[in-house]
Amino acid sequence: MLHGARPERLLLVGGAARSEAVRQIAPTVFGQPIVILGSEELGACGAARQAAWTLTSTPEPPAWRTAAQVLHGEALPSIRARFADARSRFPRWNATNHS
Repeated sequence: MLHGARPERLLLVGGAARSEAVRQIAPTVFGQPIVILGSEELGACGAARQAAWTLTSTPEPPAWRTAAQVLHGEALPSIRARFADARSRFPRWNATNHS
């Protein structure tokens, strides 16, 4: 849980989406479905969708398909504990993000 929010899924983009190591460990750390969108150019796709929406003047954005891979996994308490331990070693991060 993150500041009271309970995510239903997490998106991996950019380098995280390309990293096999991150793909393998993310579901075990977060215990949530991990979605990897099938486009390398997500920013360009988003801009194209906004442009299409502007040109069509419809109340809703146009349907836009983006292929995705979904990774599932159970959160492993031992991995989460190691992550929490590692995070606690960075007092500056803790002070700026958890005050």
